[in-house]
Amino acid sequence: MKIKFHYFLIVFVLFNSCLKKSKNVNFINIENDIWSVTDSLFFNFKDLDSEKKYFAQLTVKHKTDYYYQNLILFLQANNQIDTLNLQLAKKNGTWNGKGAGDTRFYSKTLKNLNFDKKDSICIVVNHAMRSANTNQIREIRGVSSVGLEIIKED
Repeated sequence: MKIKFHYFLIVFVLFNSCLKKSKNVNFINIENDIWSVTDSLFFNFKDLDSEKKYFAQLTVKHKTDYYYQNLILFLQANNQIDTLNLQLAKKNGTWNGKGAGDTRFYSKTLKNLNFDKKDSICIVVNHAMRSANTNQIREIRGVSSVGLEIIKED
């Protein structure tokens, strides 16, 4: 029994040391996995070093019953709006990203965000999904949370 515990402890320490350490990560849960077009997600980051360069990592946690192949987002930072098209699934229906069971995580690195040498930033995220006839989709189902991490460039 002691040997199994020691192996577990070694694996835990190795796994924990390999994880990326960042204090600038924030996840926002979406209530009942239903994201309305009027629900804005506000990500606030403070105490950034204004002399350093940063990039962002966006992560979407979704269920496998998410209906669409992609997720289109509006991302607003520093009075600029970007549109992101996240390809959550391939055309054959295979999910991109990682996960187990009915939950998947899809991440995308965002290198083009401009932080304007500030020590704090607010990034606002909204879904921008449209149907084939360009009508706005009022609610999307199956997105559980959206996370944003600010990472210092080396």
